[in-house]
Amino acid sequence: MIYDGQNQIRITIMDNSDINLLNRIERQINKFNNCIYCQACNSTCPVNAITVSNKKYIIDEKKCIHCKKCVMKFDSGCLVASALKIRKN
Repeated sequence: MIYDGQNQIRITIMDNSDINLLNRIERQINKFNNCIYCQACNSTCPVNAITVSNKKYIIDEKKCIHCKKCVMKFDSGCLVASALKIRKN
């Protein structure tokens, strides 16, 4: 889990059977680091589990069905991160 003010995270992958897991983790970190609360992710969730308001990005764990559409929609996990990646190239 990541908390405000921290600059390091530790991830332990217990099951290597999912070859795309590392990519999804990287995308989620990009979402966290680049979020400008643009609300682009809200429309990707089929069960409306994402709320972006008052400078907070919140996933309702009770609603979330773990479809990963919010992470996989954009190339780098986030609309802003994807735009910045294109700009660098």
